[in-house]
Amino acid sequence: MSQESTPEELAEIERQLSCPQGENGIKMAAMMNETNAGMITTTIESLEITENNYVLEIGHGNCAHLSTILEQAHGLSYIGVEISETMHEEACRMHAALIESSDIAFECYDGAIIPLADHSVDRILTVNTLYFWGDPVGFLEELYRVLKPNGILSIGYAQKQFMDQLPFVADRFTLYDNHDVKTLVEQTDFEIIDILDHQERVKSKADEWVDRDFSVVRLTKA
Repeated sequence: MSQESTPEELAEIERQLSCPQGENGIKMAAMMNETNAGMITTTIESLEITENNYVLEIGHGNCAHLSTILEQAHGLSYIGVEISETMHEEACRMHAALIESSDIAFECYDGAIIPLADHSVDRILTVNTLYFWGDPVGFLEELYRVLKPNGILSIGYAQKQFMDQLPFVADRFTLYDNHDVKTLVEQTDFEIIDILDHQERVKSKADEWVDRDFSVVRLTKA
């Protein structure tokens, strides 16, 4: 997309970012993996994944970064959950061999209830999904439910000040800065380990080079 994108084109970008669908969704997912690679890798590394951990990812897209997760330690199990059927199908297609040979799974879910038992996962990550949570407090409580005691949840998000400048950011997004995130977390039983601030130069969905300020908040369950 160029700077001359029409309102309809910008609305389509926003819709596909919130829930990629169809051929356009597949193309958007490929672009997101490229532009978000730094954020994804930083969030993965922040989890301090150890041997035999069970890792849950929320909103994995096509999960082209799965190898980065699996490289963190030996004996890992992974499950990714998606609201997008297109992304679920694409992730399953791209990683069919791993699904057959390893403890790897992908599932669709309703965006509210995670299909896992209480206290079942060691690590949870999600990148650039926070803006689209319909009930942020309720969803954090759901993540708290499935996380094991002393587990880690890492949430990667671009800063509100940066996101405000993007032409396709409109009603589907709820934007956050670090203060907003702290206020949100304080309404749950999670404890904040730290908030890691970063900046990177990326090509935006509008085809411009921009300096993106992003953060990873790390939470734990006592």
